[in-house]
Amino acid sequence: MNEKEIEELKKDIQAICSEFVPVSAVHFHYRRCHFISPLYKEEGVWYYDDADKAVYKEPFVGGASELIDKIAAEEGITPYRLAVFAYDGGRKRPTDHHATLLAKENGGATYYCEEFDHPFWLCAHLFDDFDEPPQSLGFYLLSKERCVDE
Repeated sequence: MNEKEIEELKKDIQAICSEFVPVSAVHFHYRRCHFISPLYKEEGVWYYDDADKAVYKEPFVGGASELIDKIAAEEGITPYRLAVFAYDGGRKRPTDHHATLLAKENGGATYYCEEFDHPFWLCAHLFDDFDEPPQSLGFYLLSKERCVDE
């Protein structure tokens, strides 16, 4: 990633999140970052809409909804936005939560989050943002109060 791309990424992150993680801690770790919002929950399942991709009421299934619940409970927040990115490793991890690819299967990919001892599956919409499932996936949740563009 060149300096211009780093500065553009920094501006994007600052526009989305009121508590910005300094680029010096993360810029070598991002390949692509995708922000999903709004998140909403109906009958125990988390959903999202992505109008840019004509995706509406897409459920998080295969353990993903339960993982969102675990993270939200630990952080004491009501999730509104999910940030997902390929994590390339390094000494500093840019987010609190990470998962490792177990298998590319059933049209999507199965990951394992060691922190919560929790496997989960992401559907084919993962490939809307990544050509191949990242070997290591980074992610974090934001409450609506922490989103500055709403």
